[in-house]
Amino acid sequence: MGEGKREIPHAHANWRRAWLVVGLAAWAEIGVGLVDRANQQGLVEDITISPYHVVAYAALLALAVYASLTFFRGLRHGHWRDAFPPHYGGLGLGFLFLVSWIVLDIAWRNTVGINPGIEDGLSPPRLLIPIALVLIASGPLRDAIAARAERGLDPGELRGRWAGVVAIGLACAPLTLASFNPAREPLQDWTVNPGSDNSEIWTMAADGSNQTRVLEALGDGVDYSLPAWSPDGKRIAYTVWTNKGGVAQNIHNEDQTAAIWAMAPDGSGKADLTRSANPDGAPAWSADGTKLAFTRPGKANNDDVFVMSSNGKVQRNVTKTSPDDANPDWTPDGSKITYDVSGTTVFSASADGTGMAP
Repeated sequence: MGEGKREIPHAHANWRRAWLVVGLAAWAEIGVGLVDRANQQGLVEDITISPYHVVAYAALLALAVYASLTFFRGLRHGHWRDAFPPHYGGLGLGFLFLVSWIVLDIAWRNTVGINPGIEDGLSPPRLLIPIALVLIASGPLRDAIAARAERGLDPGELRGRWAGVVAIGLACAPLTLASFNPAREPLQDWTVNPGSDNSEIWTMAADGSNQTRVLEALGDGVDYSLPAWSPDGKRIAYTVWTNKGGVAQNIHNEDQTAAIWAMAPDGSGKADLTRSANPDGAPAWSADGTKLAFTRPGKANNDDVFVMSSNGKVQRNVTKTSPDDANPDWTPDGSKITYDVSGTTVFSASADGTGMAP
């Protein structure tokens, strides 16, 4: 009596489940990816809820329904620890992690708050998202590995193995999420307050009338800020911000460089005064209009206060200190420059760097 092709119950029963979980994992990752991308572009005001969250929350709802049905169906046939099928325990745990993220992230923002520092670079509650997505996607992969140990190969097992192959990519994909992974983004980023690249320079009368745009931001990655009138009112010094690589939108605060320019009040006669690769900014005119104080990174990789002639030809480092020196301004008589040290202490110094004192 001939023996027909042997069916493998494990593979035949599980390949549909494997592909269903792969689909749920892909759905969730697409939803999270949409939120992540919109957040990087500054389109998300609240990281917990926005129109960009619809796909992600719909996936979370579908995952909740499937995980609940699977859990309670399995619970009728055994102990709660065995309620999920073999190799799919991460399905329930991943769902719990996603729910925990929603609760803990709200608690984190209401207590610690959105501040430059640990949340911008690490955001601890949000690390639950990639962990949860990896746990969900790992089920089909573990199932495919276990199926290889069984003898024989039928169409069901082959389909299950392909689900495991796709699950490998899904398990690795969350590790690339910029807003949730400090390994990819070790430097502090602007995922909460992203640069908008749309600062412009306008002039107006002292009473607010006659408002006129002098320099327009065109959305090409170049914008303008920190204008300062010369004492005689004939020139305006300002900072020009340019994105590295010519991109139209900066994502991180290390992706921009700056230079100090000057122009006439009508926008004519533009001239690059600093003409360097350094990020120069915050220009301030001396009382006689012959010099400008500004900031530039020094040799110690901290900002120093520099002074240059009004045409930019003579430039001198005034402070040469290791802390950050910023926000320079001149005393009314033009004899000294005041500036902040590390954002807290106000110092003053002569234009040649002598007489430095708090």
